Formats: sequence, structure tokens, C-alpha cells
Amino acid sequence: MCIRDRPPLRVTGEGGSTPVVQAGSAVPGDAGLTLVGEVRVQFLGSLLDRPGLGTVRVVDADGRTLASNRGFLAFAELPEKSLTDLVRAGNLQVGAGPVENGLLLREGGSVTVAAAAPFSGGGVASDIGWSVVSWQDADRLQTVPSQREDRSVLAGILGLAAIVVCLGWLHLVVARPLRDLAAAAERLADGDHKSVLYPRYHDEVGAVVRSLELLRQQLQTLRRNEALRQAAAASQPSTRGM
Repeated sequence: MCIRDRPPLRVTGEGGSTPVVQAGSAVPGDAGLTLVGEVRVQFLGSLLDRPGLGTVRVVDADGRTLASNRGFLAFAELPEKSLTDLVRAGNLQVGAGPVENGLLLREGGSVTVAAAAPFSGGGVASDIGWSVVSWQDADRLQTVPSQREDRSVLAGILGLAAIVVCLGWLHLVVARPLRDLAAAAERLADGDHKSVLYPRYHDEVGAVVRSLELLRQQLQTLRRNEALRQAAAASQPSTRGM
């Protein structure tokens, strides 16, 4: 679209639901004509969507929202006056030009980290007064110490889970079979030769249980043979008397 007397970059659509960003460039060889293109606000929002940055907005010189990585109202003011003051302070000419600024917002027991960086590059966007402002809770910052702390906590949880699994395995495979084995050996020592011992595991404990079962069978056989000999010895005198 060719339109005369357009500024290089402007924002329209105030009062609507979406800001309209238009950029213009003079048509080479055709004096007085400007080629105007429209930049989609959704495209600007996609450029701001980066992990670990919290809420990020592009605002004008008055702190009104033009684009965001999250839902926003067109030309809405920033949620905190301190953020608006941060943006305006960043647009002040200091030395060679505007500089980025940051601050900490304390409210109750929470701390929010905020920063604003003005558009200070070249081209048609160098003097539009836009800024990128970002804020996020301090406890959610992905800093190196916090990442190390999270990894340490995760390692501790995994270690605790491994200890619980090992203790459970020892209880099921070692402690309980040994307790059952000790109880079976005590019953066998007390003269219980009728309870059959069944090995549950094919390991050392199971081998001991099988040995005790063989011992129980031998003791039962000896007791049976002894009972038969006693019965035979008791019947011999009566036979001789006849």
C-alpha cells in the first residue's frame, strides 16, 4: 500500500482490542511515496515467549502495553506504578542514550525482580520510545544457585526413595524369610515334627529350609521306627509266656 506523508513507525488502534503497528519506508525512485506494512501483535508476542523470563511486555513511552507473552489488554497500563516509573527512567537520556534499569519490588513476604530495557538500536525504531519490561517472582528465577539447590533436593529425594526401596527389599527377601526360618527351627526343636516346611525362595534361606525339612522327615522316621521297636519289644514277653 502506498500512502503519502506517513511517519516511519506508528501505533494505532487505541480504543480497540488489538494495537496496530505500522511501519513505513520510502519507495526508491518515487519521491513522496511510502510503502506501509503492518506488523502483527501476535508476532511480537511470540518473540517475547522465552522460558524463565516471567511476564514480558513491550510498552510505549507512557508505559502502555503494545505486546506481551501473556494475555493483555490493548494499551493497558502496567500493573504496578513502580514498573511505569522504571520504564520512564529507562527512556531518559543518560550519557550516550537511554540505558536499561532494574529493581526489586517487595510486597509482604514476596520479592519480585523487574527490569526494563529501552529500544536503543538504529533504524526507524531508534526514537519511538518503546521498552521491553519484564518481572518475575524472585523464588522462581532459574539462577545457577537455585538450579543447584533444586538438583540437590531432587538428588536427596531420589536417594531417600532408593533407601526405602532397599529397606523394603531387605525386609521381603531377607528379614521376613529369616524370621520364618527361626520360628520353624524353634517349632522343630520343641518337638513339632508334623508341620511341613516349604521353601519360598531359591536362595541360601531356601536351602536351609530344605535342610530342616529333610531333618524333620528323618526325625519323624526315627520316631516312627522307635515306636515300632517299642511295640515289638512289648509284645515279645507275652509271646514267650504262651
